[in-house]
Amino acid sequence: MTVTADSFVGLFSEFDRIDPAVISQWIAIAYGRCDAALYNTRLDEAVGLLTAHLLWNSPSGNSLRLDNEQADKKSRYWREFIQVRRELGLGFMVVQ
Repeated sequence: MTVTADSFVGLFSEFDRIDPAVISQWIAIAYGRCDAALYNTRLDEAVGLLTAHLLWNSPSGNSLRLDNEQADKKSRYWREFIQVRRELGLGFMVVQ
């Protein structure tokens, strides 16, 4: 299965007000940052979580953040993404 804007919003309904074209662009970026060989059967899960984190930190995510949450911080989606990495034994990651 491949993550699409529709399937992403199905899992993360809090992003339903964001333009699907914008979501698709962030999905493409997330796929570029997640190596299929490393994530294997959990690739789509990792891509979905990373997409959610990237959107949350983007200007489109302003309405999603609570008053005490700021952009450029680690979102709850980031914590879940890191958990997937730990479960797969991937360890540290460098994002350029």
